[in-house]
Amino acid sequence: MERARLSNLLKGTTPHTLFLTGDIHSEWAHSVQHNGAEMVCTSISAPNVDEIVTTYTKTYAPEDNPISHLVEGVMYSANPWVNHVDFDSHGFGVARVQKGRVTMDFYRVSNVEDPAAQTRHAVSRTWVAGHGFQA
Repeated sequence: MERARLSNLLKGTTPHTLFLTGDIHSEWAHSVQHNGAEMVCTSISAPNVDEIVTTYTKTYAPEDNPISHLVEGVMYSANPWVNHVDFDSHGFGVARVQKGRVTMDFYRVSNVEDPAAQTRHAVSRTWVAGHGFQA
């Protein structure tokens, strides 16, 4: 109901809306209705697909394991508006908002259990108003 109310509200606005969200324990960048975009930060410490697989199968599933890649592949093939998805990395995102565009830089944390863990830039996605995501 709330999503429908928001969607109706956006119908009367300039069609370049950006949603920055989180707390789904995965990382996303995709187009949405009304020529907008949604960019989702992954969890920095909460479990995601690799930890969940490890918990349920009692077998260690490292980051970028075949199950995670299978799920990511299904998401891409079933959802053509998805430009980026990662189900088992930990980290954070930094959004740079400029007139007519937004770039999200996704960073990875090397070890969520180590307070001194290193971070590295992993992926950038740029969404341009009226054009969607750019390669």
